[in-house]
Amino acid sequence: FALYAQAMVFATKGEVHRKEVEDLTALKRVLALSGAATGTGMYEAARSVYSAKRVWLEEPSGAGGDVDPDAQAAQKELDKLLFLADRVFTDGETDEARAYENARVWRVFGLKDAEARARVLSVALPFFRSVVKKVVSSKDRASVVSGMQALVQETAESLGIERDDARRVGFEEYENLAA
Repeated sequence: FALYAQAMVFATKGEVHRKEVEDLTALKRVLALSGAATGTGMYEAARSVYSAKRVWLEEPSGAGGDVDPDAQAAQKELDKLLFLADRVFTDGETDEARAYENARVWRVFGLKDAEARARVLSVALPFFRSVVKKVVSSKDRASVVSGMQALVQETAESLGIERDDARRVGFEEYENLAA
């Protein structure tokens, strides 16, 4: 499980595909991993990513303060790992278990709660925004009111987007449409 999660992070240079969450969750189920085993797998994947990318994660700026492309890639890979871990810990786990296992992964990188959550949100929001944009730009307003609202809510929940953030994105997209 740890190797698969690590390979997911490195294979796309930090680019996140929504299907990856489904694939990782499916692997967890097929292997019948407990929450603790899943947490250990993600923790081991985090340690491997940190070991492989330590130089770029600890020193994101190159000479003269320029942002090193390798450092940017390492930061994207870190964000992807944090996002995948958060989503896989959501599958069938209690809030307490999710918080504990996420904290284990975050500590590998020396991240505090607020920074780690912000990084996870930075990955989740573009997916959510694309769904909201489709709903907002829909010509069929009746479907927006009925089925599409459920889709938006389901998407927000599946991505771990808090209600306030979901509302903010919805308002922004409506404003963009009106502009």
